[in-house]
Amino acid sequence: DRGMERLNPECIKGMNNQQGHNRLAVDLPVYIRYGKHPFHGGRVSEFAEDGLTIEIRALRLPVGTPIELELSALGTSWRVPAIVTDEDPSNIGVMFCETQDALFKGLAEQSRAVRAQPPSTDSAMMHTRL
Repeated sequence: DRGMERLNPECIKGMNNQQGHNRLAVDLPVYIRYGKHPFHGGRVSEFAEDGLTIEIRALRLPVGTPIELELSALGTSWRVPAIVTDEDPSNIGVMFCETQDALFKGLAEQSRAVRAQPPSTDSAMMHTRL
């Protein structure tokens, strides 16, 4: 069992680049809590079983920062511990401390129900607005 405190930023970036999970394009509000700081809002733009991408403004979180995500989806509230794996001026990438299979599968099923049409040939991603 690797403790989060032993993961250095370069190791974390390497893990982030090796993600091979299915990805789901979404538009979902999320709140981020880190340390003793209050919640800061952002929007999830891409979701996978092991992590997600958050569009965020005016917040810089270094790679390796442990955070807690709070989001509402599928009729319930979710609180998910995660760690920052990538950051740039407008987005952060995070990896969940535990995979979120139930949440991902629920969002994917909701996406299919919303679309109710074959996926386009130019994109393997499913799109939904929640």
